[in-house]
Amino acid sequence: MARMFCTKANGTLWPADERAERAFSRLKDGQDVIVQVTSPRNVRALRWYWALLQKIHANQEKYPSVGALHIAFKMACGLVFEVINPATGEVSVVPDSIRFERMEEEEFKAYLNNVVDLVCSYIIPGLEPGALRDEINEMVGYRQ
Repeated sequence: MARMFCTKANGTLWPADERAERAFSRLKDGQDVIVQVTSPRNVRALRWYWALLQKIHANQEKYPSVGALHIAFKMACGLVFEVINPATGEVSVVPDSIRFERMEEEEFKAYLNNVVDLVCSYIIPGLEPGALRDEINEMVGYRQ
């Protein structure tokens, strides 16, 4: 199942980014699909977050993928929960989700602020949070 960002224009849903374009291109004309419409949180903020991850990943060598960097940020920000191995009783800490249905807007904003602070403190020490935000805003085409 593909999850994608869409934009409504003139009563029609359109792919909102390149990933969504690719998913749409795999659909056959006339093919029925099930669509679950959600927008409880700021989609732009989520796009901004993934743009930040892509920018950081492209300029470092420690994390092998954007996904690994995403997990590292969730762990560092304490966005985790414990699971118990039923066979051994061992407790492990695993990253939680930032999915729309799992995280409210205010919680996501706080998470984003924590990630920016982590980047400016540990990944690119000395970078000002405002400068990082400006660079990502420019990258994704958001005006202030």
